[in-house]
Amino acid sequence: SGEIHFSEPRDVESRALPSFSLQRSHPKLTQKRESHAERLVSEITDAAQCSFRWKDEQLSFTDENQLERSAQSAVKIAVSFQADGLISKEDALLRVQADEIRRLLLPKFGSTDIKRAKRQNKYLGTGQGNGCGAVSGYLAFNPQQFRELVKTGKKVILACESLSYTERDLLPYIGGVIVQNGSLSALLPFERPGVSCCEISVRDEQLVVEQQILSFGQRISLDSLTGDFYACPLELQTGALTGDAITLLSWADEIREMPFRANVGSIGEVEQAKALGASGFGLCRIELIYWQKTTLRLFQDALKKICHSEEPSEEFELLIEKTTESLFRLFRAASAPTKPSFILRLLDAPLGPMLKSWREQGDLPKKFFEGSFEMWMAELNPMQGARLGRLSVIYPDLLTLQLKPILRAWRRIKEADFPLDLGIMWPGTSGPEEIKFLRKRVEDLAHIESVECPKIGSMLEVPRACLLANEIAEHSDFLSIGTGDLTEATCGISRYDAQLSFLPNYLDHGFFAKDPFLGIDQKGVGTLMKWAREVVSQEFPNVELGTCGAQAIEPESLAFCTEIGLDYVSIPAHHLPVASLVAARFEIAKRCQ
Repeated sequence: SGEIHFSEPRDVESRALPSFSLQRSHPKLTQKRESHAERLVSEITDAAQCSFRWKDEQLSFTDENQLERSAQSAVKIAVSFQADGLISKEDALLRVQADEIRRLLLPKFGSTDIKRAKRQNKYLGTGQGNGCGAVSGYLAFNPQQFRELVKTGKKVILACESLSYTERDLLPYIGGVIVQNGSLSALLPFERPGVSCCEISVRDEQLVVEQQILSFGQRISLDSLTGDFYACPLELQTGALTGDAITLLSWADEIREMPFRANVGSIGEVEQAKALGASGFGLCRIELIYWQKTTLRLFQDALKKICHSEEPSEEFELLIEKTTESLFRLFRAASAPTKPSFILRLLDAPLGPMLKSWREQGDLPKKFFEGSFEMWMAELNPMQGARLGRLSVIYPDLLTLQLKPILRAWRRIKEADFPLDLGIMWPGTSGPEEIKFLRKRVEDLAHIESVECPKIGSMLEVPRACLLANEIAEHSDFLSIGTGDLTEATCGISRYDAQLSFLPNYLDHGFFAKDPFLGIDQKGVGTLMKWAREVVSQEFPNVELGTCGAQAIEPESLAFCTEIGLDYVSIPAHHLPVASLVAARFEIAKRCQ
């Protein structure tokens, strides 16, 4: 049972001998070797590797230790040992690290392509990768070149001396980054592959590695798991769970207590989340519907008329009709016999940056941005300004524009008897008055549309909301803690700027235990979360309180969410397998205490 690897056998004079010849010429030695292998595997209950020597009929073993393995092998070994009865399911789960499951899901290059690239002298070097998988694309050196390549539909890899504010706005959209020096932490929230290598030189819009020079538009490939990079295109292999991994994660699902929901924005993501075992859908942003190609121009026109107090046009109803259809198809895809929760978040994008982005794209005439739009684009701090539910208070017609298609799609779901539990989320509340405002508008419009009122709730993502969580819960059916915005407001740190400026230095000094946008700041943000959980559970135990934010996938943060008793954690769908393993390992560790 198990596996054992031997180095190529050699006699005491170090004369090479084919591995198959020992069994044929020395059957007794072979029997001794296999017997020793079984004892070794049994003793360490793991795959092992060792070297052996023999002289005459004497056999000796050296360098006995655990077998080094890939992520795929680690999972296979754990499942095999459990199948052979050597370890329990709990032991198998403890032997596989969360990062090993994550690596299985990341895109990678095939070994054949890598060998071919090296034979063709296309291998450039190795640096420090950020562990976000592999990418192949076209080289750019500045934002202008980036936009030029993107317009042609190409995946772009940015090369620069170090990441700075110059590249900040590109990070959500780039394929990958290679830098000469500096931190790659700004890439992690966007899960973009990056490699840092001090042996390269980026100057005069050229990437220089020893004697090789790469220019704008040339093909380059990066593997941020190994740090290797190549001067050629390499075909990507899509990451996937192996059969053994699926078996292992089924054991995790049996053990973990924390329910997981998924953050989704499309039917594809809904289907992926269901396949990966999501119990519901904790966040779907309505602006993702508006920003689709079929509705974007209609939404822009409607927003213009609403913000300038113009009369609605026929295109308003067309936008409502198209949005209704998109939401109906999304709700239908999410429905299941278990009647999963589906939380739809109302428009919360900051108005000023949204308008500036449209202006930069150049698809709209200059006069579109006149009037009150000029005022909103002049906001000094738009992330704390005209965004969240505030837009729906300033412009009530904008709230109606959102609620009508939601309620009409909801009515069609109810009429078709698709099992779904819909919740409408007010973004970024600062107190109970906003929830009362929303509930009154939804109830009135639901009566007009002849449909049952969905659940009403909010995201707690400013400190005041957490401190007043019991008052907000009094008027809510559900609440969710938004850890991203809450971290910004609590720590006074911008997630879009800090990792490109002072935060790496702060982490080096130990001012924060970890990057607060990659793991929950338990002393600060965590204290507010814990307070909200306590007051809501004491006064309104029937009000559901979960959390939504990618920080919760970090093992210590997920353990913290479990310890304070949150009802669920909602994360991006592709992180569900990792989170399931982490939650199961937490439960196993708790039982052993």
